[in-house]
Amino acid sequence: MAEKPKKINIERITNWIQDEKCILILGPDVVFDFQKSLYNELFQYLLDNDIDCKFDNYDELFSSASYNDVLFTDEVANFFKKLKPSTIYQQIAEIPFHTIISLTPDLLLKQTFDNNHFDYNFSYYHKEVGCKIEENTKPNQQKPLLYNYLGVYNQHSSLVLCFNDFFSYLSSILGGYKLNNTIREQLMEAKYLLFLGIKFDKWYSKLILQLLNFGKSNIKQASFIETGDETNEIQNFVIDFYKNELKIDFIQQNGNEIIDLLHNYYKQNGGLRQPKKETQTASQITNIINVSGNDNTILQNVDANNINLTQNK
Repeated sequence: MAEKPKKINIERITNWIQDEKCILILGPDVVFDFQKSLYNELFQYLLDNDIDCKFDNYDELFSSASYNDVLFTDEVANFFKKLKPSTIYQQIAEIPFHTIISLTPDLLLKQTFDNNHFDYNFSYYHKEVGCKIEENTKPNQQKPLLYNYLGVYNQHSSLVLCFNDFFSYLSSILGGYKLNNTIREQLMEAKYLLFLGIKFDKWYSKLILQLLNFGKSNIKQASFIETGDETNEIQNFVIDFYKNELKIDFIQQNGNEIIDLLHNYYKQNGGLRQPKKETQTASQITNIINVSGNDNTILQNVDANNINLTQNK
């Protein structure tokens, strides 16, 4: 019999966040605010755009004779391009996590950081070339690491959407292209892993999460409500499996509530992430014209990192 799910301990978790020992891991249910399935929505979008494909609703994997054709890959990319970050991404971005791992190929979190001028490092795993993160890059609160564990939509060969993709992914990550040392170190050093929006009942979820299971002594918790709509017997089996095999405890709170609690803590106590500081940017300087006698100072070649002033006499 599965143990009764626990409640989240905000004070303890925020201490780990401050110590840069807490890693957030996001699954596909976060994209639509825990209300709709990301891959069901993608499948419907492909059908609406006359793309011939099949979709395994239980495992949420695709199958198509035209899987690698331009039309298929373009429509997949178009779907992800049209996604807009929901409110929860703004909250997540403002909470000072030092490392956030995404199990989906979207760029919504990266887009949110860009929109808010938050500093960050970004990387992703490509099943054909591994992962490239600059050497000596150590994530921190001021410049966190955003990492797409299963590729990005604008690099189609990196995507993991069908059975063959998963086979190639698992072969690569267990073979020559192992997880980057930076990711491995963060997982090893973490005291707490928080899993939100993950479909725990999928067969491949067990394999993916096992590959993240480096820190044997850390605490791992996940939202109980995101396990699916199965019967209590099946849910109990899923909970028991992850508890016994991967040492993951379940929290009887949904992802929105957990993020709200963490965000409100930092809002009330200070510590929400702030935009990176820039001395002068094009958005801050709209017009500079100094006129002194016959001398005109003209603003030229303006971008966010470069402001040149020249004088015409």
